[in-house]
Amino acid sequence: MPDLAPIHHVKIPISDVRASSEWYLRVLGLEVAIEFTEDGELRGVALKAPDGTTQIALRHDPKRAAALATVLPTPTPTF
Repeated sequence: MPDLAPIHHVKIPISDVRASSEWYLRVLGLEVAIEFTEDGELRGVALKAPDGTTQIALRHDPKRAAALATVLPTPTPTF
């Protein structure tokens, strides 16, 4: 896992909370710190590094996620 210690937290707009959080858990080895629900629906998660130094917040915001997708290159999957 890359050294994420210098970063306190990052908030990322996403279109699918479950799929996105599973990716960050699997690829970066993060852990779920908090789940945010609104009206009984999962709307976001806060993920943390195992040592607690770095946090990533994923928030359901399809419009912003789509806007970022047009700017950022699509990553090549690694297996």
